Amino acid sequence: MSKVFIEEATLTGIADAIRDKEGSEALVPVTQMAERIGAISGESPLVNHAKTIQLHSLNDLGRSVAEVSLPEVTSISRFCDLSTPADTPELVNTTVEELTLRCGRKQETASGFLRASNYNRDSCLKKLTLYADLSGVANLSYFLANMVALEAIEGEPLDFSGASNLAVALGGLNALRELRFQGSILADLSVSQSKLLSKGSIQSLLSCLSGTVSGKTLTLSLQAVDAAFETAEGAADGSSSAEWTALVDSKPNWTIALL
Repeated sequence: MSKVFIEEATLTGIADAIRDKEGSEALVPVTQMAERIGAISGESPLVNHAKTIQLHSLNDLGRSVAEVSLPEVTSISRFCDLSTPADTPELVNTTVEELTLRCGRKQETASGFLRASNYNRDSCLKKLTLYADLSGVANLSYFLANMVALEAIEGEPLDFSGASNLAVALGGLNALRELRFQGSILADLSVSQSKLLSKGSIQSLLSCLSGTVSGKTLTLSLQAVDAAFETAEGAADGSSSAEWTALVDSKPNWTIALL
């Protein structure tokens, strides 16, 4: 193999370009340059923001699948808050349909994590895969709000154990079908606008309602419950089924409301 000479400035420029595309500050060995350049053009670009709270822009990725790593971040509050679109990153009018977010540390704040306002609700995000420890977050208001195309929340089950404020935490998720919970839910919570919620999702939610609190209300969609717990195909009578009644009776300290 013949030897060639490359100016140091040229290699530095290539490394800088790789780091810029990856969102990384790490050194780029020459032996890895080709592989990492190839990965940049892949279908799932990885953006590493070691100490950044907000994603700068998913528009720049130009992909339908995006993966973001936040290994050092302890706050994903307003990570992508569309309620003030002039000032924050946007998921609207992009091709991003699937987003994976990995957080390496326990989160301290996460309110308004992914939030759209009534005048900016055209996000096409359909699937969120979230790896984040939320068990210590007290305020999860508007955690996921008005992301109207979102169908599934995957990754680690949501843990709202530390939350005393869940106002609109899962509001306006009209297309949501699948999500899972772990830990305990101790505050009022509504998912009444999620009319397509699956049986497994509803069961997971109720299983995590705390047995020690009182005066709290879980509000679900009557349409979702009727479909999920129906006694015969097409009956849509789940809210009057024995299975649903038994599930509600297992949480006597909660008010289970259906809208």
